[in-house]
Amino acid sequence: MKLKQIAFALLLASQPFFGNMVLAADDPVVAPATSPATAISEVSGNKVNINTATAEQFMTLKGIGKKKAEAIITWRTEHGGFTSLEQLAEVNGISDRFVTEHQTELSLN
Repeated sequence: MKLKQIAFALLLASQPFFGNMVLAADDPVVAPATSPATAISEVSGNKVNINTATAEQFMTLKGIGKKKAEAIITWRTEHGGFTSLEQLAEVNGISDRFVTEHQTELSLN
């Protein structure tokens, strides 16, 4: 019986330690991958700049996974960038419908 009491006391004593570990894992304070100026140019007001965004930023759009994000970046690199949002539909796997539905989330500059 004494062993159970000791085990229970240890469990209760460790609770604040493990609880803080969980809170630390959810802490939103993370060092930015890019400079603040770059981040603003890539995602401005929740809009993804199709000429400067990273694959991770493209993947914040519903329907864009890693392969489509990489295809967008490849197209952008090969063609010297996008001159209109509609040009995004020229990327393999991106439809006109996608561009229309996400027009409010996309920007050129």
